[in-house]
Amino acid sequence: MLADLDELVMKCRDERAKKYIDEAVRCYRSGAYRAAVVATWIAVCFDIVDKLRELAGAGDLQADAKAKEVAKHVASNDIAASLKFEAGIPELALEFEFVSNTEKIDLERLKVDRNRCAHPTQNNDAEVFEVPSELARLHIRNAVCHLLQHEPAQGKAVLERLWNDIESASFPLTSEKVLDRLNAGPLRRARQALIRNFIQIAIKKVFVEKPEYKQRNKLNLVLLASRTMHPDEWERSVKEQFGKISERAVDDAALIAFVRAFDKPNLVLWDFLTPVQQERLKNFILHAPSEVFDQLTLLEDKLFEDVVNKRYAKATRAEIMNGGFFMLPSILQVRLAEYLEYSPSFAEANKIFQYINTNASDFTPDSVGKMVHFASKNRQAYDASGFSSLIQKLATIPEIGKEFLDKKLRENGLAAIAEATGLDIPF
Repeated sequence: MLADLDELVMKCRDERAKKYIDEAVRCYRSGAYRAAVVATWIAVCFDIVDKLRELAGAGDLQADAKAKEVAKHVASNDIAASLKFEAGIPELALEFEFVSNTEKIDLERLKVDRNRCAHPTQNNDAEVFEVPSELARLHIRNAVCHLLQHEPAQGKAVLERLWNDIESASFPLTSEKVLDRLNAGPLRRARQALIRNFIQIAIKKVFVEKPEYKQRNKLNLVLLASRTMHPDEWERSVKEQFGKISERAVDDAALIAFVRAFDKPNLVLWDFLTPVQQERLKNFILHAPSEVFDQLTLLEDKLFEDVVNKRYAKATRAEIMNGGFFMLPSILQVRLAEYLEYSPSFAEANKIFQYINTNASDFTPDSVGKMVHFASKNRQAYDASGFSSLIQKLATIPEIGKEFLDKKLRENGLAAIAEATGLDIPF
């Protein structure tokens, strides 16, 4: 798809370069293709000089020396020195990481074509050098996309600047503000190499450096924002790097969270893990420590559902009752009910009944039916005071109701409790 010329003009950072690119576009549209190529080259030269001055102002001594050299040539009207400097523009752009090696080749081609357009002595005197419209348009597009739209630095310096900002105390902690912050910096119009390096560093920081929770959350927001800004390059970078970096991951919980958070239909991160890595993560879930047990609810999807359910099947009573669940999974409801069958005392049974009472709205009819079944097998459960109170509470829940409870109590030989509590159940 051809780049829109007006959009290319608007992408230019430098005002002087923008004016010359605008002139190049107007020449192109009027059919003056040689003039378009010359104006494009002038825009490139001005952009390089202004980038050097910008870096010099930021304290780059090498850029400062080059900027002063240009100023000296202009002040002394040294045409030969100025032409020599101009001839070295592509090499200079590469030296200061304004362009990549491949992009430098395109600048070289622009310089050659500019010379053929502006210097008749370089052409055969029997021929007129004709510039195809496609070539003129290509030079305009390459000049903007390779150089004019970008920050004056695209290598280590800008990466360091980005991460200093992210790690500062003033960096925001909400997704919308993180996106605004990154859009206001050099990542917005970054070249592919910078985006790729930035994402690689972010993933390493999450998995290899094992940051504390707050920092990890910030890094995840940064990764989400960078995906929104550059979705195509983000996916390419993650596909290339995720599997390799995850080999060095020191935090399995963070790795699992990342796989789940960023897995999308068109980018299944799980598929980029080796079978050994996949087995490692499943084993971590299967033997997840108690301190992360309640976080397993975040993994109840197609990738981890089977292994999560296996871990739930081994859950202790304390893990279930001490977990901060937003909604208690049905498999854990049944698992907790199983402990009623072996409760050693009324007090222990009442603790379970009290927990169920507090979370009664989470419980499904099937779970409640199993709870009655297991309680009926242990006198320490069905004779506990908390059981009758729980029955009364469950009867008020529309999805369960008195009739369902009455039926389950009678099926499990607890008709006396059904009768004893029936008059106290509100209608």
